Amino acid sequence: MALFPFKRLGHSFVVSAHQRFEVERERRSNQNVRLILERLKERVMNFVDMSNPDAIRKAEHYIRALNAQLQECDRTDEFITLMDESPAARLPQRP
Repeated sequence: MALFPFKRLGHSFVVSAHQRFEVERERRSNQNVRLILERLKERVMNFVDMSNPDAIRKAEHYIRALNAQLQECDRTDEFITLMDESPAARLPQRP
């Protein structure tokens, strides 16, 4: 078992009756998290000593953890889409 040296990244938001849900802003935010995760994957692989099996195994562990976070981004996109399709998401903001 290897430790994951990166802080878990994520995109969070609050759905409220007092504030309009800004679908495109949330999609952009989620995409930014996705781009950071992809860059981290590239960096991990760039620094791996490919002649060292232990380093390769550890890098693979890190890549799996980053891929899991990317899957969370996909699920967040699905939720954002559901919110966009919801009639409640289009209601005007309450004063």
